[in-house]
Amino acid sequence: MANISKKTRNGITLFVGFTIFTIILLLAFTAKKETIEALKQMKLIYLLFVFFLWAIYVFFDAMKVYTISRAVSGIKIGVFTAIQIILSGGFMSAITPFQTGGFPVQIYILNKKGLNIGKGTLVLLLRGIFYGIFVVLFFPLLIPIYRAETSGNIFRYLFKYSFIIYTVVIGALIFVILKPHWIKRCFFKILYRKRKRTKSLYIARHLFNELDDMIHNFFIFIRYKGWYALLTFIFNIIAYTAYYLIAPIILIGLGHNPPIMKSILLQIFLVLFTFFSPTPGATGVVEGGFFTLFYKICPKYLLGVYTIIWRFFAFYLTAIGGGIVTLKLLKWTPKEGTKSGRNL
Repeated sequence: MANISKKTRNGITLFVGFTIFTIILLLAFTAKKETIEALKQMKLIYLLFVFFLWAIYVFFDAMKVYTISRAVSGIKIGVFTAIQIILSGGFMSAITPFQTGGFPVQIYILNKKGLNIGKGTLVLLLRGIFYGIFVVLFFPLLIPIYRAETSGNIFRYLFKYSFIIYTVVIGALIFVILKPHWIKRCFFKILYRKRKRTKSLYIARHLFNELDDMIHNFFIFIRYKGWYALLTFIFNIIAYTAYYLIAPIILIGLGHNPPIMKSILLQIFLVLFTFFSPTPGATGVVEGGFFTLFYKICPKYLLGVYTIIWRFFAFYLTAIGGGIVTLKLLKWTPKEGTKSGRNL
């Protein structure tokens, strides 16, 4: 993988390193003789079912991207391309801090299909908004979990950290959508030096044109694309219902009967508080949070293995599939100096 940039190689190394260290730590503190016996008794059918749930999640999340893309641009990007967007985003998020690396690659794929930066950004933004709507539906049920889990442990600090980040991000997003001219005025005052047109000024003008296009199409989607919005919402419900069923089905396969709804709520709670974690792919933080939240549902001798299996299907599998897709998509090659390779 000589053509991969040093930054990307470091990200992959850190992700793999954090993952191996986390797995060793989980097994060291929880693995016992009973653990091996439970794994021997687990039926293959449950793992196949979990894989099926993961496939449903990826497919319908991709259908969200496909539907939104068509709504905001009129372009049919293709279901396979939409799946590439989901998988590549998962891979790049896994190897970058705060899970931010997926956006550039996803924009690149959408741009190859004819969507400019503004429309491509809107597609990804709306995908996130629809997930936010899904989470909001569960807010009344999450409040008791919040009260129980943020009393005297690490989640109290994660809540404060996450609350600040979410406030800043959502506030900035609302400001950009409602008051874009203020941002333009500020940037142009900084970039327009001595009344000379600089290269930075040309770039800024192009980016602000894309921003105007994004905001314009955002309000068109909200006002006139109701059927697309409804279809996207349905796809969203199917995708994340399948995703959040992964954890309880794994535990059933390990011989226990967890409360399904509580398992779903605990996962939603976990995602909310670990999304902006600084480690690549939030590795270590998510596993630790899952371990802490599910210790009342799962016996300790199974908890480490349970966490690892869940994380594999909930994240690692997407990252692995995304790595294969991204390497092929960007034509990375193992030989130094190959012209067809792209650095990232």
